[in-house]
Amino acid sequence: MNFSQLVEFAGNHSLLVMAFIGVLFLIIVTELNRKRMTMRDVGPMQLTQLVNHQDGMVLDVRDAAVFKQGHIVNAKNIPIEQLPKRLNELENHKDKPIIVCCQRGVTSLRGVNVLTHAGFDKVFNLKGGINGWVADKLPLSKK
Repeated sequence: MNFSQLVEFAGNHSLLVMAFIGVLFLIIVTELNRKRMTMRDVGPMQLTQLVNHQDGMVLDVRDAAVFKQGHIVNAKNIPIEQLPKRLNELENHKDKPIIVCCQRGVTSLRGVNVLTHAGFDKVFNLKGGINGWVADKLPLSKK
């Protein structure tokens, strides 16, 4: 197929070509978003390194009652529904890593988005959440 045939086909089937371009665009955007989010996922080992070597902070977005049942040592608790109103509490960590966690690593993605949109640069999601942390036989604090 040469270029003139391609142009003729596109002219004769403009709706089909537009649909193809739209689907291609959506696939590219979806893949870029997926790649961007997986780059923000960290496991327990990376969390520990970020906290110990880069003065990172763990932000637990679960309810206060669930948080008290067991959380990562020195984690700060701000429930997800309160996070947008309490961003000022995190201002001194704006240029440091913040690792957001929840029970399974899903709700914390909302927290990552809230912080990223508020201008926090180094925001990460604990992959698997507290469940993943416990599955790796890592300790929880009840203080």
